[in-house]
Amino acid sequence: SLGTFVSESENPENRKDVRAVEVFCRSVLLERGLCLVDTPGIGSVFAGNTAETNAFVPDIDAAIVVLGGDPPISGDELSLVRDVTARVSDVLFLLNKADRLSDAERGAALVFTHQVLRDRVSLMQPEVYPVSALERLRGNGPPREWDTFTARLSALAQAGGLGLVERAAARGVASLGARLEHHLREAKSAL
Repeated sequence: SLGTFVSESENPENRKDVRAVEVFCRSVLLERGLCLVDTPGIGSVFAGNTAETNAFVPDIDAAIVVLGGDPPISGDELSLVRDVTARVSDVLFLLNKADRLSDAERGAALVFTHQVLRDRVSLMQPEVYPVSALERLRGNGPPREWDTFTARLSALAQAGGLGLVERAAARGVASLGARLEHHLREAKSAL
């Protein structure tokens, strides 16, 4: 029933006013407190999706940015990557739909993505993993870079899981403190 809340076909333009959906599952990757958040994305024809994603950026500790193969990285995605890398040091990139590209096209997309991330965002060695989510879900096709990506994600969770949770808690306390301070100033000036 998840699709009835999150898909455009069953909840057009979010008419059900869904703000978030939480899905819990047992996972070695998640047991140290890591929380994965799938944002609506950017560059959507629905402005609310882009706004929701951009509003979430200040709350992240690490990021997985999913890019398409054609074009490998758009202007909107590049802007998001700049915002994200200004806040966090751990950013992993998935070049999805690798199954739709020939070997030459996939190689060219990787070279282009690396060059853009190096030249426009100053990421000297961006971690870009060509994958195919569709092949992975179907259980067919070559493994591509899934194993390398999941090993890197696991290492990130192991090394920083508790630290990520602590930073998130500190960020929440600071945000709550700022809202309380703002409320007190308004109340004081009203008096």
